[in-house]
Amino acid sequence: MKLSDLLQGSNAADKKKKLIAVYAIIVTMVMLVVLIVALCVTSIVLKGKDNGEDLSTDSAGNEDEDSYTGIPSGYVETTFDASQLYSGSLILVNETYPVNASSTNTYILLQNYSDRPKTAEGSNTYTVDVKESKATPEAAKALNDMLRDYYKQNKDDNLVVHSADGDSSGMVLEFKYFVNYTAENQNLTKAGIYGVTKYNWIYENAYKYGFINLAVASADGSDPKDANLFRYVGVAHATAMKQKKLTTLESYLNYLKADTSVSKAMAISTAEGKMRIYYCAADATAYVSEKNEYTVSGNNVDGYIITVNTSVQAKDTADTTQAQ
Repeated sequence: MKLSDLLQGSNAADKKKKLIAVYAIIVTMVMLVVLIVALCVTSIVLKGKDNGEDLSTDSAGNEDEDSYTGIPSGYVETTFDASQLYSGSLILVNETYPVNASSTNTYILLQNYSDRPKTAEGSNTYTVDVKESKATPEAAKALNDMLRDYYKQNKDDNLVVHSADGDSSGMVLEFKYFVNYTAENQNLTKAGIYGVTKYNWIYENAYKYGFINLAVASADGSDPKDANLFRYVGVAHATAMKQKKLTTLESYLNYLKADTSVSKAMAISTAEGKMRIYYCAADATAYVSEKNEYTVSGNNVDGYIITVNTSVQAKDTADTTQAQ
């Protein structure tokens, strides 16, 4: 029925009343539609939060913080072994905080690592020139993944890698290259890769494999100190440092300690999934996800960094607390 038919034959007063009634019905229907849409959106958001997948965004649309009032649903109390404080990929190692004897980190010799990438002719795509060079298994795997992809891009097998002088963490590697080495001219002169165009790929992509560059700007404008050194921290944390523009592991750990907790985690997306990252003091009650996989690393000082992959359901809670 048309509105004109409804109003036909009515006097002015009746027409006005009917018109008001029609408008009231229309407004009520619109409000009902808006209410239904709002309820649907709320349901979706709550469902995502229940699955541990609620990632807030900042004004630029970048995932930045995942906050809850109190302990998030699905998180439970836990305790860590005392050695955990000194183990994992985020331990701060320097003169003040050397590698602790209680650390459970393990190491392998890079020269003996079986999964080193090969050229089409079957030779190694990079050289380990110090036979005692060691790395944690995680750092060694990440190194090989990165240099395998680098070789695919550049077909360059002149890279030379060894563990950094004085480093005992097994996570700091130094990169050099043979300057003039060819099959015909086997010159073994080496130099650092910093500033060499073909190695820009490593600096630009290292974070995707879990590495950060340890370069420290020089006051006199010369080449930065330690520009050829890369430290393994894991993909989630290298990505977070890049996003936050934090250039040192110490500044990143300080940020996590000051600004995060189980109720206020940093949230980022990586190729490995959506992550909640937060700090827990060594003398505080620790909470971890019962639903999702997580890893724990000590900072070698006063607490733990817990990284929850909200994209992956926990397979076995007992297997999720390994240091990474």
